[in-house]
Amino acid sequence: MDENRSVDTENRTERSGLLEQAQQLLKKGGEFLYLPEEIWQAGISGLIPLEDMLLDVPISQWLIMLTVLDSEKSSEKWQDVGSHLGQIRTREDMRYDLFDMHMVNFWASGVIEGDSTESVERLLREFSEANMRYARKVYREFVFTEATGLLPGHIRAAAWVEKALSCGLEEHEKKMDCLTHAAQEWPPIGKTIKSYAVFLGKDMEKVAKKAQEATSEMSAIAIEVKKQIMSLIDGELYAEAYAVTEQLQQLTPDDPDLEPLKAELKTHFS
Repeated sequence: MDENRSVDTENRTERSGLLEQAQQLLKKGGEFLYLPEEIWQAGISGLIPLEDMLLDVPISQWLIMLTVLDSEKSSEKWQDVGSHLGQIRTREDMRYDLFDMHMVNFWASGVIEGDSTESVERLLREFSEANMRYARKVYREFVFTEATGLLPGHIRAAAWVEKALSCGLEEHEKKMDCLTHAAQEWPPIGKTIKSYAVFLGKDMEKVAKKAQEATSEMSAIAIEVKKQIMSLIDGELYAEAYAVTEQLQQLTPDDPDLEPLKAELKTHFS
């Protein structure tokens, strides 16, 4: 029992020491998220209520810290803070929204180079969602339609990206126009948008090539079917020839030869 008491005492002492250290560090200002590993681990394990402590920090202080992170332009530091913070997050809070927005803005400013249309589009979607989620909590709705000049450039860009990603497959020009506006509103995202445009262009080429191949294949099939129709006509099987012609017309509705052929065949059995 004495041994258990000793262990409990040691645990309480350790917890008290870590709690006091964390409290002191959180009062330091702009770099309060640069916590030592042992503090993060104590929060992750639940030894100290680190999330509660972080969310007690004024949002203005979070903004200072994020400005410091932005200025350092360090992928490693963003990854480190993001990873640790992600392990203690359990609830919604505007401080987290602010952090997410700054972090994705960092990644979207050309730091990450996607290797496919899907990966770049995913980054743009995260950029749009993080910025608009924060903005819609901070700004009134009329600002997004009547006073967009009051919005920061990255949020105006996010609104354009949101519009671009809502475009359908047939609205390629509209999508590119929206993305061009986004790059104009917030130039740092230009590199990512250019990359996306390149991937989209390659995708469009592939689609066009497949369509051309499909058209060529359909033309070859139509030629063979027409030969069969002519064979049926030679055998005076006009009703059968008409039925096959109708089926072929469903597959190749733009074929100008089929309607006159149907009209001629009808004269033989109507």
